[in-house]
Amino acid sequence: MQRGGGNRQNVKRRRTAKVKRRKTPAANTSPRLERLTRERDEALDQQAATAEVLNVISSSPGRLETVFQTILTNATRLCGAKFGTLYLRDGNSFRAAAFHNAPPAFIEARKDRLIQPDPGSTFGQAAATKRVRLVAERANPRRTR
Repeated sequence: MQRGGGNRQNVKRRRTAKVKRRKTPAANTSPRLERLTRERDEALDQQAATAEVLNVISSSPGRLETVFQTILTNATRLCGAKFGTLYLRDGNSFRAAAFHNAPPAFIEARKDRLIQPDPGSTFGQAAATKRVRLVAERANPRRTR
């Protein structure tokens, strides 16, 4: 009888050891799972934002201000920014078409006027290359290398 009881303990120990071995690889995939979950959530957020913009476009024909505001609101949220500005190109200049959560002084300085960005600025580089520039990297000089 002791032998049978001993076997049960050995079986339990072996099962516990197997469970521990199985948990170890899963623990190593945790960062991967977190990354994949984050990427999925970001994709779902982008799809929801796109659906909202398309809905506004279809329900607001000819009302570009509403469409621009919806685009900017979603872009600001998706980027995790505090505020945002949507600019439209007008020749070599730009004019602000929408603001989201921008400080009043910022809005006053930019509304109803054309802006010609300095070619060396982030805005000027984005205008010249027609590519998005990551402003967060430039805003924190310690992170720029």
